[in-house]
Amino acid sequence: MELIHETRSTDRQAAIIFCLKAEVIAKDLNDYTTLDEIYYTLGSIYSWINHEKAIEYSQQGIALSQTEDNNFEAAKFYVLLGKMAVSTEDVDGAIHFYKVADSIYAIEEDTYNLAWTKGCLGHAYIEKKQYRKAIDLLNYSIELNNSIDSPEKNIISLVNIGNCRLELNQPDLALERLEEAYELSEKVNDQYGRAASSVMLSKYNHRLGRYSSAVAFAKEAEAIAIASDNFYMLKNVYQQIHESYKEMGNFEASLEFLELHHFAKDSLENRKNNALIADIQNSIAIKKQSFEHELLKKEKSRLLYKQKAQSSRNNLLLILLISSALIVAALIILMIYRNKGSKLKQKLQEETIKMRNREITNLAIYIKQRSMFISLIRGDLKKIRATENEKKKNDLVTEVFVKVGQYARIDSESGPIKEHIEESSQDFIARLSAIYPKLTKKEKRLAQLLRMKLSSKEIAVLLDIAPHSVDISRYRLRKKLNVKKGEDLASRFSNI
Repeated sequence: MELIHETRSTDRQAAIIFCLKAEVIAKDLNDYTTLDEIYYTLGSIYSWINHEKAIEYSQQGIALSQTEDNNFEAAKFYVLLGKMAVSTEDVDGAIHFYKVADSIYAIEEDTYNLAWTKGCLGHAYIEKKQYRKAIDLLNYSIELNNSIDSPEKNIISLVNIGNCRLELNQPDLALERLEEAYELSEKVNDQYGRAASSVMLSKYNHRLGRYSSAVAFAKEAEAIAIASDNFYMLKNVYQQIHESYKEMGNFEASLEFLELHHFAKDSLENRKNNALIADIQNSIAIKKQSFEHELLKKEKSRLLYKQKAQSSRNNLLLILLISSALIVAALIILMIYRNKGSKLKQKLQEETIKMRNREITNLAIYIKQRSMFISLIRGDLKKIRATENEKKKNDLVTEVFVKVGQYARIDSESGPIKEHIEESSQDFIARLSAIYPKLTKKEKRLAQLLRMKLSSKEIAVLLDIAPHSVDISRYRLRKKLNVKKGEDLASRFSNI
């Protein structure tokens, strides 16, 4: 979030335009993993310029994660909603959202993100002036980061603890934590952390009447804030310098920095207003592009439907001819070999086995074709992203839609293959349901595909979901069935 804040406003607008275009493509491809990242990026950027938009994209991200039954991905959006609540002074709301995310990461045993939510909760309790509770949470966050060898993540938590100690009138303890944060920020070259440490050290020296030192630390933070174009920090820094000069009796300098404080505050507000205007313009442009895209999409769909209808009629005629020929052939064979019924039955069984083997082979070919198609489309999308020429980009987009249309016809022919998988596994599903009656329909289907020794990528192709989602479903299924570490999940189902 700090890096997004430090990004210049023009860069943020460019990022928004890129994300909005990517959102259209991801929706067309049903690429929910990419869509999730797009919503989070947009929510993070808008959190600095348009709270309503940030909340909108956060809620969309949560809804998408819940649709995919993936609470882990939803957690980061709850954190984002918590930060929005803090910025609007709804601290109780922020604590609620942080606690939801915290409980999800605790269940998933995700130490990295758990340390993140503990730090957020600590900051929220500072806003409620519950400093001792905030210190406990921030210390817990530091312990978690240290347990995974990530002490560089502790800088802001150390600064916040120093702030709490100052508010509790414990200057020695405050100085200890602030110096630790300052030294750590220098060690890992974290400019934002160093600036935050300097601001709080300035506040510490001001409290103790060391106004010259307070000004020196504040000006160090000022240099970093100017270099990063961070007017939010500049506003606070100039306020601190103004108060220190005022206490020193240097009213001329105090007035100068008070004016700079108001300038930074006004500049921050103007940037937000300019960003809102640019956002409206971007939305209009994207909606226009989306409308044109939908018109092209509908026209292509109409042509594909017409071609598919003609193809269906031809296929129906061919099926009728083949069926008639098979019926005639069967009658002839029955008349010729009616005294050899047992041999005919055996031969039919052999043909059935061969047919099923061919269907399994076709399944493998189908999975391979679909994987190759997905790789091909991803390659085309990378070309689109890298292309700056608008005409060439439009040509590439058209080419992608043509390829998708061609693949749709291939995909429609895979129906018998999927039906065969369902029919051939009915007995297995029945036995599985008897042993594990609490399994959901999705979990039974996953067990059926794992029994066939299919990989996560192959299952993802068949179910039309991301491989990451398959891995998460496998993990949850292992926990639900109490499969021990080292035991193969596919082998468990093969023995049923």
